Amino acid sequence: MTVGDPKALLLNDPPCLRGIDTRIRYGKLHFMVYFRSWDLWNGFPANLGAIQMLKEYMAQEIGVEDGEIIAASKGLHLYDYIWELARLRTMKTEHAPV
Repeated sequence: MTVGDPKALLLNDPPCLRGIDTRIRYGKLHFMVYFRSWDLWNGFPANLGAIQMLKEYMAQEIGVEDGEIIAASKGLHLYDYIWELARLRTMKTEHAPV
């Protein structure tokens, strides 16, 4: 499944999710997911949850079992506004290198 269309390449902020490749192997539906850019704090958990729900739905409709998600991203990041919360959540006190 490809996300976006050729016009998306001209956008200042093109879609982060670029594609989901699917495979049925040994009776299970597996997703290979590629993100151009991925927000670790807000995007990562919400995106994986939604993609998992899609995979479960598709597997049920196809009549196979739920399989794995293998996800990759060219650019995993945290936005500046969330660094302090991320440090508190991970109990880290030092600043990460820029």
